[in-house]
Amino acid sequence: MGRAVALLGLVLILSSVGYAFEANMYVFAVTDSEEGVPATLAVSVRPGKGDIAIDLGKSIVGESTQESVREAITAATRLAGADKNKYDFFVKIDSPAEKIDGPSAGLAIALATYGALKGKDVPDTVSATGQIDADGTVYPVGGIFPKVKTAHETGVKLFLIPAGERNVLAKIEEEIEPGIVKTVTKIIDITKYAKQKWGMDIYEVESLEEAVKIVFEGERPEQNAVKKATDILEEFAPPPANVSKSKSFKNMAENLVKKARGVIENAKSCNLTLKDRELEKALRDSLKTADSMARRAAALIDKGYYYTAANYAFLAVIDADTYWKICEHPSILNPNSIAFQDLLQDTENKIKTLETQLTDANINKNNFEWIGAARDRFIRAKYSFETLRAGEAGKLSGGPAHIRKLISIREWLDSAEEMYTWGKKIEGPQIGDLGELAKQAIIAVEDISEMVDISDESIHERIAWAKTAYNMGWYYTAALEAASAKGLAFGNVISDRKDPVKALNELFNNPFEPVGIWDELYQNHALYYYEAAKFYKKQGKETKAKNMAKTGVQLYYMAEEIKKVHESVYSAPTVVVHVEKDEKQGVFGNGDTLIVATAVLVVSAVLLAALLVVGSKESVKKRHEEIVKAHKYRRKIAELEK
Repeated sequence: MGRAVALLGLVLILSSVGYAFEANMYVFAVTDSEEGVPATLAVSVRPGKGDIAIDLGKSIVGESTQESVREAITAATRLAGADKNKYDFFVKIDSPAEKIDGPSAGLAIALATYGALKGKDVPDTVSATGQIDADGTVYPVGGIFPKVKTAHETGVKLFLIPAGERNVLAKIEEEIEPGIVKTVTKIIDITKYAKQKWGMDIYEVESLEEAVKIVFEGERPEQNAVKKATDILEEFAPPPANVSKSKSFKNMAENLVKKARGVIENAKSCNLTLKDRELEKALRDSLKTADSMARRAAALIDKGYYYTAANYAFLAVIDADTYWKICEHPSILNPNSIAFQDLLQDTENKIKTLETQLTDANINKNNFEWIGAARDRFIRAKYSFETLRAGEAGKLSGGPAHIRKLISIREWLDSAEEMYTWGKKIEGPQIGDLGELAKQAIIAVEDISEMVDISDESIHERIAWAKTAYNMGWYYTAALEAASAKGLAFGNVISDRKDPVKALNELFNNPFEPVGIWDELYQNHALYYYEAAKFYKKQGKETKAKNMAKTGVQLYYMAEEIKKVHESVYSAPTVVVHVEKDEKQGVFGNGDTLIVATAVLVVSAVLLAALLVVGSKESVKKRHEEIVKAHKYRRKIAELEK
C-alpha cells in the first residue's frame, strides 16, 4: 500500500511539471562507398520554452543536420497546431557513423516530432528519407537505393521517399543466363522493384501532411501514380500586375537578375568535389534550383511582379554563391580555415562601412522609402551577423549552413547599399520628426501580441528590428518593421481561422489602393501567391495551395499596414530650412535683430503659459485616443477570428 501511494505521488508530481512523450523510428544514411547505414531516431517532447537539444552519442553533428532538425520541428509543430515556443524538443540519433551531416533525415525527424506531439507511436516497420523545410514541403535527397535496401534488411516494410525520386540508379544482380548472375548498374523504379523483390511498400510524398496521413492515418495512395519532384517553380502564368507607384523598383529587380546569372555562370564553371557525397549532391541540386529561379525571376519582371522577381533572384544569388565559394575553396567548410575567417572579417567590415553611410544619410519626402528600406535591410543583416557570431559559447561551427547564412547577410548588405545609392540622389523637402509615429506603431503591435497568441518567430524578430531602428533614430524604418509585424500577426490570425485561399479571394475582390512603393510591391507579391494558390488548387495539391495562400494573406495584410504608415509620412509636416547670409554683424546681430529676438521671447512666454493651461486637457484627449485605439484593435481581431 505504501509503495502504491508513493507511486501515485510520483505520478502527480510528474504530471504537475508536464507530460513528455517519445516517438522512435529507424533512419538511414549512406557512406562514401554507397553503402546504407542504419541508425535509430528518438524524439521526445515536453512542456518548455522552445529549446532544442540534439544528442548524437559519439558522432559529430554537422551544421546542415542541426538546420534540418530546426526545420523539421517547425514543420511538425505547425501541422500539429502546436506552439513551438511552449515545448522543449530532444532529438537523439544513435549511429555508428563518425559524423552525421546532411538534411536527408528531415522528413523522419518531422514525423517523429509530430507523433510525439500527438502522443502517437511511429510503427516499427516504417521509415522515411527526405529534406524538409519549415512549411512541410519535402525535397529530393541522394542515396535512395542503398537506404531502401538497408531498410529492408532492418525489417522496414513501409518507406517514404520524396516525390519524383522513384527512378533511381542502382547496382543490382541479374540472371543474364540460366545459372549466370551478373551485377549491373541500371535505372530502376524503386517502388516496383522493392514491392516485387522484398514485398516492401514505397510511397512518394510531397509534404509532411501527406506523410502523416500515410503513417498515422493508414492512408495508402496509388503506388503507380507517378509524381513530379517538388518544385516551387512549376510553370503557371499569373496575370500582369498593376504597377504605378513601384515602377522605380524595376531597375533593382533587373540588376539582381543580372547578378544572379553572373554568379550562376561562375558556379557552373567550377566542378565541385567533396568527400561528403550527400553534401556535394545537395549543393549541385541547389545550383540547378538557382538556375531555375533566375529564369523565373526574369519572366516575372515582364509581368510587373518586381518584388517577387527580386526575391527569386536574391535567393538564386545566395544558392549559387554558396556553391561557388565552397567549390572554389572547400576548406571554407572548416570554421578555422583562412577562407572562412576572411569571409567573416570582410562581412564585418562591410557592416561597419555601410552603417556610417546610412547614419549620415539625408532622408526626405521623396527618398524616405529608399533610405528607410536600405536601413531596414542593414538592420536585418547586422542582427543576423551578430546572431551568427554568437553561436554556441561564442564559437562558429562552420559548415554549409553558416556559409550560406554569411552569404545571405552579404546580399542583404548589397541590397541595402544599392537602395541607399539610389535614394541619396533624390532630393526633396525634409520630413518632420517621425518618432511618435514609430513609437505608436511599435506599441500597437506589442498590444496585439498580448491580445492574441503569437508564436511566429518572424513577428518577434520584426518587433526587435523595429526597436533597434527606433533606438538608432531611424523612425520610418522602425514604423515600417512594426507595421510589417502587425500585418503578419493579422495574416496569421485569419489564416488559422479561415481557409486562406478563400480569404485571399475576398481580399483581392476589393483590393486597397497603394500610396507608396513598398505597399504596392507587397500587394503584388501577395497577388503572385494568390495566383499560385489557385494554380495548385486546380491541380489537386491542397497542401501547396494552402501554404501559398497563407503566405499571400500575410503579405496582403503587411502591405495594408505599410500603406497606413506611408499615409502618415506623406501627411507629416515638412521642415523648411532657411539659410541666411552672414553679414558679420557681431554676436547679437544689429539692433533690429535684438528687437525681434525680444519679441519672440515675449510671444514664447505667452504660448508656454497657454500650453500649461491646455496641457491637462491635451493629456485627457490623448488618453481618450489611446482607449479608442485599443477598442479598434479588439474589434479588428474579433473580425479576423470570425
